[in-house]
Amino acid sequence: GCTIRNMGAGAADVIGGSYNRIQSCDVYELAGAGIMLEGGDRKTLTPAHNEAVNCDIHHVGRVYRTYHGAFNLRGVGNRIAHCWIHEVPHQGIGYSGNDHIIEYTDFERIAQETGDVGAIYAAADWTFMGNEFRYNYFHNIHGPGQLGCNTIYPDLPVGGIYLHHNIFFDVDQGFYTN
Repeated sequence: GCTIRNMGAGAADVIGGSYNRIQSCDVYELAGAGIMLEGGDRKTLTPAHNEAVNCDIHHVGRVYRTYHGAFNLRGVGNRIAHCWIHEVPHQGIGYSGNDHIIEYTDFERIAQETGDVGAIYAAADWTFMGNEFRYNYFHNIHGPGQLGCNTIYPDLPVGGIYLHHNIFFDVDQGFYTN
């Protein structure tokens, strides 16, 4: 239940450990990224079960405009649920690793200053598999330029995701991979 604001870098980093939870926090006006959840073992695919639940994150990346979104997920088996992510210049969530869950989250006004980005984004590693995006609401998402915002964007060789029961309304593009 913390309010974290006006920080020079990120709000909170959970690095390592397991079953850590960030809950019901308001995070805004940050120079860098919001919250990082990192944990689990990629060699054995052992999940960390770290999670962020019921957080309102907005106006992040005020100085570091790109790749400093509301959340970064790394490792294996971390979860974001019931959050509201809005007013972000670039990506909402950047992820790497396996078996993460993003669910029941509201994404709004993402990619306000950049194109060729995703509200949820990962790139350049075909082993990032088993990630699940379910029951999320993506709306009013438009990036500038010709490419705009590809709402869910596993870029380059990223794949192996489970995508279901999401709602896309008034977005440039719901899903894009290449």
